[in-house]
Amino acid sequence: MLECALESYRPTFERANQLHLYNQLEKLKIISREKFQALWGEVESLHLEEIWSKFKDAIEQSQKRSKLNPSDVSPVPIISKIDDSWYGLGLEEISKGRVAALVLAGGQGTRLGSEDPKGCFDIGLPGHESLFALQALKIQRAEHLAREAYPMRKQSTRVLWYIMVSDANKDATFSFFKKSNYFGIPSEHVFFFEQGKLPCLDMEGRILLESECTLAQAPNGNGGVYEALRESGALRHMKESGISHITAYSVDNVLALPVDPFFIGMVQEKEYQVAMKVVEKKLVEEKVGLVVSQNAHPSVVEYSEISEEASQATETVDGKTCLRLRAANIAYHYFSLGFLEHMSHNTRSLPVHLALKKIPNFDITHNQFYKPSSPNGYKLEMFIFDSFEQISIEKFGCLQVSRETSFSPLKNSLNATNDNQNTCLQDIYALGKKWILQNGGILEQGDCPFVAPSFSLLGESLEWIQGKHIREHPLY
Repeated sequence: MLECALESYRPTFERANQLHLYNQLEKLKIISREKFQALWGEVESLHLEEIWSKFKDAIEQSQKRSKLNPSDVSPVPIISKIDDSWYGLGLEEISKGRVAALVLAGGQGTRLGSEDPKGCFDIGLPGHESLFALQALKIQRAEHLAREAYPMRKQSTRVLWYIMVSDANKDATFSFFKKSNYFGIPSEHVFFFEQGKLPCLDMEGRILLESECTLAQAPNGNGGVYEALRESGALRHMKESGISHITAYSVDNVLALPVDPFFIGMVQEKEYQVAMKVVEKKLVEEKVGLVVSQNAHPSVVEYSEISEEASQATETVDGKTCLRLRAANIAYHYFSLGFLEHMSHNTRSLPVHLALKKIPNFDITHNQFYKPSSPNGYKLEMFIFDSFEQISIEKFGCLQVSRETSFSPLKNSLNATNDNQNTCLQDIYALGKKWILQNGGILEQGDCPFVAPSFSLLGESLEWIQGKHIREHPLY
């Protein structure tokens, strides 16, 4: 029996700096077989020595990390002009049923003042659409456009929607979708899968406990998507469903297109394995992650990791002076199915990043639970873009888009000055106003038009509004 053989595992615990877990297991095997089995079940699922090794690497990197100089990084090749032919190529792939949308939706709406998952949040649109509902409408519109362009493929035209939830919000998300009748999308076209977890560590890299027989764990970051796709069967479902293209985006970007025909057409034509949408960083002091090229591989680096010289360096493009490193990350990705399959078997190659936090935990020395008043340990996260070193820069596409059409994140409550409910609404209304005026629509002073995705995905099909007052013809 395992209780009797526990001592043979002691060297593994020692090498991994987790002897306290061994001691707790020794204690529990005397007190309660049920509690022993519970803790052992969680511990057994971990690669203890690997976690310890990655923790040490992360600490070492943070201590010796030097700022990246101009010679260390180069601009990633940027595509800034959209080819009109991409639109038809993208719609063709949608009509063949080869396109899927993947939303990273594991977060709660706590910072927004909501007890519901962030995707359930109502930002105040005329129809009170939640973030999920808004995205569902965009998916349905993309399908409609593909059917119009390729009527002979009406039966095959569909976009599958993969939704990564977390342990904390999965039940509420499932219930919300069921209550909303999947927002009109066939339920068989929606696939939920759960994000994984990683243990929380104290300042010395020892795994914390949540109770005497359970580990303290937290979501493993958006980089956990690769393993979660494999473990849940979502990746197999994609392959069996004939999916070739997957766009992955954050649930809180209210302007994100779950499916963008132009973007899909671009990767189809150029045969990219991975691609991103970026916006232009215009101010040196802007605190954004940057997409760069390092050692002939794409990479995403934080603004704090770049030297002042590299941050301020400029170049001239089409007669305009701009920052040399200007491709700002907006967390909108494209993956080929082949790349996801590759990464699903190479997730252990991803590094972990340390987030210093206040972590409530069970003190096994004093046999009591306590909540710290100051940071006492680390949550471990993996980043989705740490996989990029697996591909060459030639297989990576970087499409520069405008913030006005593509990026408006909902991060904060109304107490903050930016990235809140009001700024998101302003950006949605501003885009609708632009489309209406481009098509000759008439707006009165003070009008805040919302062009619902059921009317237009990218500003198309609005010619009929020419000469008409928008108050008499609302587009929702």
